[in-house]
Amino acid sequence: MAIHSASQPLPSPSAGQLPSQRLPTVSATQALKNLQTNAPSPLKTGLPQLDALLGSNGNLESDSLRSPLGPVGVQRGTVTEIWGPSGSGKTTLASQLAAHALSAGNKVIWADASTPLAPTRLTTVLSTLSPSPPPLSNLHHLPLPTLSHLLTLLLYPPSSLPLQSTSLLIITNIHAPLDAAYPRFPPNASRPQSEAQKWAANRRYAVTGSLIQALRKVAVLHGLAVVVTCNAVTRGRGRGEGGAVLVSAMGGVEWERGVGVRMGCFRDYSTSRAGGRGRGGEDQGGEKERTGRWKDGWFLGVTKVGGKTLVEGDGEVGVVVGVEVGGGGMREMKGKGERVGGAVAKVVSPVKSKGKRTFEEVGDSDDEMGSEYGWHEGDEVAAEGLIDEDDVVLLGERKAEGMKHPAEQDEN
Repeated sequence: MAIHSASQPLPSPSAGQLPSQRLPTVSATQALKNLQTNAPSPLKTGLPQLDALLGSNGNLESDSLRSPLGPVGVQRGTVTEIWGPSGSGKTTLASQLAAHALSAGNKVIWADASTPLAPTRLTTVLSTLSPSPPPLSNLHHLPLPTLSHLLTLLLYPPSSLPLQSTSLLIITNIHAPLDAAYPRFPPNASRPQSEAQKWAANRRYAVTGSLIQALRKVAVLHGLAVVVTCNAVTRGRGRGEGGAVLVSAMGGVEWERGVGVRMGCFRDYSTSRAGGRGRGGEDQGGEKERTGRWKDGWFLGVTKVGGKTLVEGDGEVGVVVGVEVGGGGMREMKGKGERVGGAVAKVVSPVKSKGKRTFEEVGDSDDEMGSEYGWHEGDEVAAEGLIDEDDVVLLGERKAEGMKHPAEQDEN
């Protein structure tokens, strides 16, 4: 038996004895091409303008919107947030996204955190897309009544849930269980907050951060698109930025960083005068009836695409896509609004007001009291007739002659 000492080198293996498990060398360019080729296709929303915008990776140039750099639609492996007030079309857009995925033969998981899904609503959208709609066997529906159910589903998904073969995960009203567990305004908000309430307020943002991390993990590991919907709340802007604005109910630094796509749903409502009512016209004492009409219907405001923020601050709508909502789902406006192929309409909130004046600054109205509203003119008009001019003249003559002392009057 041959024993090798420490001073003697070990025999080197020959080239033919190299291990056969060694991986072949692949360049980074080839690996990137293979990744793009094998990447799952994105999910269509049924709105060509929105699909092109989601595939532009935040590049708002006209050429990139006509020919997007990547596949158009909702990208897999990302988290998309759809927020807006009640009745703005959030559930309709989510239903249309699920209908297109089901029509393509993909599996969809629909989780309700608040209001349950109406099957007839989804069936109507499916029948609009195809005369022979696919069955709902690929749709998995489950409720999430509490925050514990939501976190358990994301952190420890059950084996019965087919996440590996699912292409779309929709969670509606994701803010509802979070508001129930950590309310923004507790019942006794007027009283000073206790230590437990302060801890709960800070805990809300920590749970929100854990929630967005779990959503991103599910999206990346299973290669599916995660779409969440939430309501809108009001938020006061900073000094000199104007009044309160509508923002998403899900907030926080970690949440905004983790969301890849963010879009808001709004409904444009305007008031118009519809003619006189009563006897005669407005000049003859008649009244005009104010009636409301839907001006341009609904529109979507995209504020973040591909992890790139398209707005500068709260209150800005972002890139606008005009849509119409009906019984068959959501469709683009025809002949209204801006087209993505041309100039993109980026709407900025016009609400801008001056900040509070400093202590040394003198207000514009201090040196001209009442000049802005015409109060001084009204006072002069109202004072006419209250003073007798004859009494004023008589009083002036007495002052000129000089009043006698009361003692002199007694002597006379």
